[in-house]
Amino acid sequence: MNSRPAMSILYEEWRTLTVAEAEAIRVGDWQVLETTHDAKLQLQLRIQAEPRLASLRPEHTSSPGLDETIRQGVLAELIQMEQANSKTLAGRLVETQREQATLEGSLQRLRKLRNSYAPGQTSIWQSYS
Repeated sequence: MNSRPAMSILYEEWRTLTVAEAEAIRVGDWQVLETTHDAKLQLQLRIQAEPRLASLRPEHTSSPGLDETIRQGVLAELIQMEQANSKTLAGRLVETQREQATLEGSLQRLRKLRNSYAPGQTSIWQSYS
């Protein structure tokens, strides 16, 4: 197996998954995000399990030059994409936590309001559950 095409295929697959991951984060599709993460894990396992591919990992590559320069450029791009996704996901987490805090505050105010006007009474739907 020629290492350049094999690595190109793997890098392109990783890039495709990373783009899908970015879109899932952008639209908040957590099911697709989970599927994408699972696919990336499977890709990592494939690389580690296949002896011919495992020997192509950076620590086993001994051919410097143009191929190494190209590989480093591709890896730098993938790392940058991964970091951007991580940053975007962290931002979405903060937004979600703020929204949850707002909703919890609203719920507490509604409970206080209900208790102010009807202390001790339960709603009819609660009395049957």
